[in-house]
Amino acid sequence: MKKLPILLPLLFASAHAATVSTAVPVNAITQNACIFDSSNSTPTLQLGDYAAAEASTSTAAPEAITLYFYCNKGTVASARKLAGSATALDKNSAMTVTLIRDGGSETITALAWTVHSLTKTTLSSGPYKGADRYWSKVTAAWPTAPQFGAPAGAYSGSVDFSVEF
Repeated sequence: MKKLPILLPLLFASAHAATVSTAVPVNAITQNACIFDSSNSTPTLQLGDYAAAEASTSTAAPEAITLYFYCNKGTVASARKLAGSATALDKNSAMTVTLIRDGGSETITALAWTVHSLTKTTLSSGPYKGADRYWSKVTAAWPTAPQFGAPAGAYSGSVDFSVEF
């Protein structure tokens, strides 16, 4: 029994380990970034039926879709381009988009241009809280010159819209 009082302090001493600590810095670098709204995952413009004989006198309204995108705070959307061009801003300066007949090789052309918001909106809630929201409207229309060489059928094509920041 006399050995127990001597061993107990030795057992407790080994159970209480010493501690050493240091602060570990955590650093981050953020970069300019923009992302398209998820509602723009499949933007599509569907032009009305084309009648070559009525092309120069057609009053059909162009089709348009609005694309929203978000940039982190401080990121400036310096340029928005349609197929690499920042100058297709109305029907007079529109670019030509080639549409290919589904299942064939025949083509027909349409016009495309874009209009941009000049202001941004900073979001105060939601998944993009704190981001600056911009919009651009992409518009397509038929040209005024008749295209009699295009047989009847469904045609499709695309034009790339890009944001530089």
